[in-house]
Amino acid sequence: MSDQAPAGASSPARHRSRSLRTHLRFLAATTAVLTLTAAGSVGGWWVAQQAADRHRATSVLLVTPLPGNPFSPGGRGDELVNLETEAQLVRSDAVAELVARDLGLSAEPSELLEVVSVDVPANTQLLRITAEAGSDTDARRLAQGFADTFLAYRSARTQSSMFDQLELARQQVKERVRERVDLVDKLQAAAPDSAAATLIGQQIVDLSTQIGLLRARASELEAGSLDSGQVITPASAAPVGLPGGTVGAAVAGGLVGAALGLLLVLAVARLDPRVRAATELRGDEVPLLGCVSADAGQDPAGVSGLRAALLAALPRHPSVLLTAGCSPRDDLPDREVVDALVRSLAAGGLRVAELELDGAVEPVGTAASLLDLLLDPSRSTALDADPDGVLRVGGATAAEHLDEVAVAARTGAVLQELRLRMDVVVLRGRTLASPLAQAAAAHTDLVLLQVHGGRTSRRSLWSAVQDARTWGAVQVSTVLVTGPGSGGQRWTRPGPVLVPERPPRQDVA
Repeated sequence: MSDQAPAGASSPARHRSRSLRTHLRFLAATTAVLTLTAAGSVGGWWVAQQAADRHRATSVLLVTPLPGNPFSPGGRGDELVNLETEAQLVRSDAVAELVARDLGLSAEPSELLEVVSVDVPANTQLLRITAEAGSDTDARRLAQGFADTFLAYRSARTQSSMFDQLELARQQVKERVRERVDLVDKLQAAAPDSAAATLIGQQIVDLSTQIGLLRARASELEAGSLDSGQVITPASAAPVGLPGGTVGAAVAGGLVGAALGLLLVLAVARLDPRVRAATELRGDEVPLLGCVSADAGQDPAGVSGLRAALLAALPRHPSVLLTAGCSPRDDLPDREVVDALVRSLAAGGLRVAELELDGAVEPVGTAASLLDLLLDPSRSTALDADPDGVLRVGGATAAEHLDEVAVAARTGAVLQELRLRMDVVVLRGRTLASPLAQAAAAHTDLVLLQVHGGRTSRRSLWSAVQDARTWGAVQVSTVLVTGPGSGGQRWTRPGPVLVPERPPRQDVA
């Protein structure tokens, strides 16, 4: 008798490993959400702190048209269309230099212009000047300084332009008066009623008209207003910081970070190639027969639903069922699930045989092993069932012995012999990779693949399905195994069935 423990003895350790992995995944997701929440809170606090350190003040100007202003020639207040040009003039280097000189600042014009902005409200004659500084006082001084300096600069430019135009008009008047005096002398020397006298007289009239126009223009310039505008709202400081202060900004940033963390967790979950829920399998071409807890002994409803779906899916009776996992890299099949299913079938009055396809397992219940049956299929008639009514046949003490005799003909002969005595023959294998499982697949009525929620990848699942079909399986179905550490979502079929506890096996020497 071998001292090697049955494979099912490792189930508590597997469940503990699954539970650890589930806890680690939950810890990673929680850590990601908390980290992004903390980062969002710190970011919100930092932004609010930066906003609190910047003080703003705004001054509002009413701009009026000026005579002689090259930027608004002949304009009226309701027709002033060049406010954008005036706004650019506020932010010119010339105005910034005057502001720095008047306020006694050592900053360069470019540095002042970086903290000053000007905007034009729609359909108005207003300019809104906003300045930023380290304090409310400095911000108000800077905004008011730009407003006053711009108005003075604009008035000075207009006054200079008007003075130049007035001097030009007066000079032209003097020149026209001299020309008219010369023409009057020529008219007196010319013969009366002559053509020359008539021409000179017309020239005198034209000069008199020009002199009148020039004098009128000079009078208009002398009477022109130099009011360039006025400050209708003196510089006043705006509220500092963000609404809600640093605490509100930190809370808002934390909420944004938490939302981003949840979105990240959901995105990672959607990109996860592993099967986690029964809903991911229901729409596939491979039928899902049920969902059973990894601790199948504590899930009679799930086992009962699996048994009912299995009997409905089997195309004929007696039937041969092959159960296996998808891939050893994902997880080995749960022995508890198969044991509970076999006991449930036997409790329903069916004659059930359970064959172990993997080696290194002692024969149980009888002196014959699966290796013995492969060598002599007729020995199946001498096998006896266990006390719970299940006929169990172990594999062999060495796996290589099974692989040496695992040919389809011998496997088919053994299964045919068992069909004559049993209603359901259950073949238990780890995966479909062993030669014996591949040889048996062609002689089965259904291959049942165990999918472990949160562990089995879709790639390994479909690889196992293709392998089963390649080796001649007539029908392939799945069962989702959930429970401690599996990470899958529960789903069970209705219909309670009490499954009797399986008595402990007795090793045969």
